[in-house]
Amino acid sequence: MSTAAAEAPADAPKPKGNLKKLLLIALAAVVVLGGAGAGVMIFLKKKQAAAEQAGEAVEESEPGQRRDPKVLPVFVPMEPFTVNLADKNADRFAQVTVSLEVTDDKVASQLKAFMPAVRGAMLMTLTARTAEELIDPQGKVYLSYELHVAALRAIGASTKGLVPPAPAVTAAAAAAAAAAASAASAAASAAPAVAKPAPPKPAQRADAEPLPIVAVHFSNFIIQ
Repeated sequence: MSTAAAEAPADAPKPKGNLKKLLLIALAAVVVLGGAGAGVMIFLKKKQAAAEQAGEAVEESEPGQRRDPKVLPVFVPMEPFTVNLADKNADRFAQVTVSLEVTDDKVASQLKAFMPAVRGAMLMTLTARTAEELIDPQGKVYLSYELHVAALRAIGASTKGLVPPAPAVTAAAAAAAAAAASAASAAASAAPAVAKPAPPKPAQRADAEPLPIVAVHFSNFIIQ
């Protein structure tokens, strides 16, 4: 037998241990990535559900009709109002700039024909308020609702489905209400206990046709 043939190494078997380790590492990586992906999906779904619930709560709490976020709003700007307010102890006036949000361009075009009537109705509404009522933020919210009603009635539209917000409460009215509540509490403690009537349910938005004027927005509000 030749020396070259004797020294020729036999074919060594391929190592299997390293291959198994690589397969285990790859499998572990897939499991980890899959678990992380599932965790991310669960987190996103929970976040989306919470956002949807919050959106529904806001929609239910806001007065008026629901809006379609896919439809772009149409605004009709009005000339600024400068009016004397109803204060008796001092001369107070307000400078207010209003824009009417309407359903579409057709309503915006038709509204121009009714603009004198709309301005007149809104002017009478503004002059009936006092400075104290309008300084409070809630007073401005209620004024927006009153102007909305006045504008709808001026064009002959129905106000069905327009739910009013809580009316503004002045400092004097709040003090009188607190005094009345205190007196009523004292009288109730002295009188025998009786069953109290159930409180009225909050007003719900009625199903109605879309309002041609969607909302009234203030772009300027100065009280002097």
